[in-house]
Amino acid sequence: MLVNTTPYIYAIGSLLDANGKKVAVDNDTAQKLLMFMPGDEVQVKGNVVKVDSLNDYGELQTWTINQKKAATSSAQKTSDTPVNSPDKADKK
Repeated sequence: MLVNTTPYIYAIGSLLDANGKKVAVDNDTAQKLLMFMPGDEVQVKGNVVKVDSLNDYGELQTWTINQKKAATSSAQKTSDTPVNSPDKADKK
């Protein structure tokens, strides 16, 4: 699951696996990712490690996804690391 834990909106066009190959998504998922708002959670299939999105200047930029760490207990959840620079985003 992709989770936007940042205060930023992402216009995600492609999901990429570890080899840089595009991960196929259905039309509904693609539409949700085109305006990936803060707090949004989108279920995706496959091993997504990077995303391509448009930046504020209309340029395509690749972001590496932060893998969420396992919770230390069932009642306690580790926090996601927000995206602060290129090559960062979150995956649950």
